[in-house]
Formats: sequence, structure tokens, C-alpha cells
Amino acid sequence: MNEEEQIKKARYKVTQLLSRREHSVLELIQKLSTTGIPMAIAEDVVSQFTDKHIQSDLRYAESVVNSGV
Repeated sequence: MNEEEQIKKARYKVTQLLSRREHSVLELIQKLSTTGIPMAIAEDVVSQFTDKHIQSDLRYAESVVNSGV
């Protein structure tokens, strides 16, 4: 799989994960790395989602607190 395909796969996976619930940056990077996405690509893709306010560690923390976990 070339780099472009890995980026596309990473974006798809992050979109899937965030559509279900909030995830922290660390969680997303770990989950991407378990699917074989290189760490540099995982970090870059997650950073793009964070920069666009699609992913937020603050919202993740709030959801954890609100769920009572």
C-alpha cells in the first residue's frame, strides 16, 4: 500500500471512529497504528482532524466525565 492509500485509509478510519464517539488524540493514533498505518501518517492525519476541530481532547474529556466512567 502506497503512502496516498495509507493516508486515505487513515482518514476513513478516523472518520468512522469519531462518528461513533469522541476519541482522544492518543486513542486515535494507537488505533491507527494497530491497523498498520505508520506512526508519522497517523499523527499527521489526526492532527488534521484536530486542526479542523473535528477531534477535540476537551470534548473527549467532557464525554468521559459526563458518562460517569
